[in-house]
Amino acid sequence: MTAQYRKPEFSRSQVDRAGRILAGIEPETKAMSREQARVVVEGWRASHAYPLLALRMLLDNRVRAADRGGLVAQRLKRLASVEAKLQRFPTMRLARMQDLGGCRAILPDIAAVDALADLHRGGRQGHRLVGSCDYIARPKRSGYRGIHFVYGYGSRGARKAAWNGLRIEVQIRSRLQHAWAAAVETVDAITGTELKIAGARNGDWDRFFALMGSVMAIEEGCPTVPGTPVELAELRDEVGELTVRLRVFETLRDIGHAIRRASEVFADADWYLIVLDADRRSTLVQAYRRGDFPEALAAYAEAESDAEGRPGLQACLVSASSAAALRQAYPNYSLDASAFLDSLALLLGKRPGSAS
Repeated sequence: MTAQYRKPEFSRSQVDRAGRILAGIEPETKAMSREQARVVVEGWRASHAYPLLALRMLLDNRVRAADRGGLVAQRLKRLASVEAKLQRFPTMRLARMQDLGGCRAILPDIAAVDALADLHRGGRQGHRLVGSCDYIARPKRSGYRGIHFVYGYGSRGARKAAWNGLRIEVQIRSRLQHAWAAAVETVDAITGTELKIAGARNGDWDRFFALMGSVMAIEEGCPTVPGTPVELAELRDEVGELTVRLRVFETLRDIGHAIRRASEVFADADWYLIVLDADRRSTLVQAYRRGDFPEALAAYAEAESDAEGRPGLQACLVSASSAAALRQAYPNYSLDASAFLDSLALLLGKRPGSAS
């Protein structure tokens, strides 16, 4: 089962140095060029695939226990996102980055989220819990909400010991919370903003998503986002003004359904390479079986190399329980913000699916 998965090949000091060179924090040297640094970082990221699988299987089991209406997906972090994170946090060590591998559970409602989170807090999983953050009880100022757990992979078997300690992040979200997060990524892809990673520097879009975070929090009976009104009427007024100013419906509605079309073409698989070209409003999806994972990694590396320096072109290697679940878990890669727009339409008293 583990033969196709790469084990760590480099020392942690090499990984940290490669991360700094790739992010431009440290100059390249004769001992390690930027091209070599990229190879090291790609290899380190690839080594998280097996621990990610193990945590995803644990998450699958717990989702079934909490609510069978939930779905689970996983992904290996994009190199562009790795670089951006290291640039934002120059003292961060790549060897200790917690989300190179991440799996996500999306639950129907907040009650199911709480049930799943309780299973993680109280259950035995055989992996070391490194830390957790409850962004539902304490939402980020951006409006992001969800619950995160970080685990250090652990195995007592000698064949799997090489992966011990590698960190994997588990995210738990409700469908509303996930719709919000996917809409943020969709706006980033379309407009070239950096809402997801940059903090409050995008003006009206930042404010709009912070307000919508509070709107959805009220709907779920949860704490609102810091710095936003706590009354729904005030939120509705400010959201309404920004919706018109930003032309939110015109920007996000009916942009594309590429993954829906891909789901009709591609059979269920273990991994999917998604390449989004936001400028052309197109998405390419390639499907891979588990035994073809090395080929998937090679294709991922090639796609990321092609995307370097082209913000509108994004590649990501992800996994979901089926091709149909893929589109639900990663709607931003089909530039589909329909679930988010339905919530916005309801807030503003418009009919979901046709608001303008």
